[in-house]
Formats: sequence, structure tokens, C-alpha cells
Amino acid sequence: MEMPWMLIFDNYDNPGAFGDVKSYFPSGNGNIIVTSRHAESKRLGCPIPVDSLSKVEAVELLLHKSEKEDTEANRSEAGKIVKRLVCLPLVVDQAAAYISLRHLPITQFLKQYEQRKEALMKYVPNSPLWEYRRCLDDAERETSLSVFTTWEMSFSQIAEMDQEQDAIGHFLTLLSYFNPAKISEFIFSECSAENFLAGSMPEWLKVFYPHGA
Repeated sequence: MEMPWMLIFDNYDNPGAFGDVKSYFPSGNGNIIVTSRHAESKRLGCPIPVDSLSKVEAVELLLHKSEKEDTEANRSEAGKIVKRLVCLPLVVDQAAAYISLRHLPITQFLKQYEQRKEALMKYVPNSPLWEYRRCLDDAERETSLSVFTTWEMSFSQIAEMDQEQDAIGHFLTLLSYFNPAKISEFIFSECSAENFLAGSMPEWLKVFYPHGA
């Protein structure tokens, strides 16, 4: 008897990029899950809407991931945070990571979040992001900004740390220019070889140098 299996297509948000996605579906005794925000994806099977977390779930996620003590005071403050972040799992998780990394008192997060969000709002209208956000409704626009704000806060924290963390930030910045499904180690190997010959190579790039550095 064939063993059961599961295949997951994550972030199927651009159907046009895949052609007939069903051609990738194997046959047999398995299950296929497709995650997507695109309405067209409903035709692929039985859609199951996924809502935001409940407030209680979001508070528990924030406290657990930020490694904060489960006290009444912390729960009260966490409730204010998750309400501001509309209980989105990704945003709550990013907020928790920021709090944990900075060893930040949970009472200080919202102040820093609002300050950073205000700074980003001043930048967004003059950036390509603005054209993207104009296509969204009010709720989606707020969601996109919340995700971007919490991610940017965590990324900025990396840049402020020691040299090793700064190298991580440099590497992540480079990766942002690539198609996430087609990042080849060969690219970095070739780049490291050229930099080695030129006598200039960032420490993190030496990992990819084929002959050692």
C-alpha cells in the first residue's frame, strides 16, 4: 500500500507565474495544501478561510515568543500590543522577536512601534511601496504597514549589533534582490572568487569561497 504524503504550496499569491499549477500535483494517496491570498486559488479545491488569531491566542503567542512572564500586568500590556497589530500571527511573532532580542520591557514596545511607523509613513509616499499600497483597501493597507514596520524594527536591531550581526544584515539585504525560489549558492561562490582575486571580501562571503580563504 502506498504511503500517505502531504504536499504544501505556500504563498500561491501570483497564479499567473505558475501556469497550470495542477500540473505540479502528483497523483496517489496524498493530500495537497495551497496557501494563498488570491481569490482565484479557490478553484483548486475546498477553500478554508484562515482568520487572524483571537486576542487570547495572540497574547499567548506574544508572551511565549518574547519570553515574558505570564503576569496580569504583562497580559494587559500584551493585549494592547496585539490589538494594535490586529492579531496577525506574523506581525505578533515579529514584535515578540524584537522585544526578546532587545530585552525590551513589554511596556515600551508600542511607543517604539509608533515612532518607527511614523518614520516609515514619511518615507512610503516617495517610494515604490506607495504604488503597491494604493491598490489595497484600508484594512490591507494597514496590515501591510504593520508587517513592514515590525520587520523593519527587527532588521534595524540586527544592524545595530556587533560585526557578526551586521554581516547577517548585509547578507539578508542581498537576498532581498533575489527570487526566493531560485537563490543558488553558485552565485555567491562566483562572487567570492572574484572578490578574493580583487583582494576584498566580506568575512561572511568567505563561507562560499570554494578554496577557503
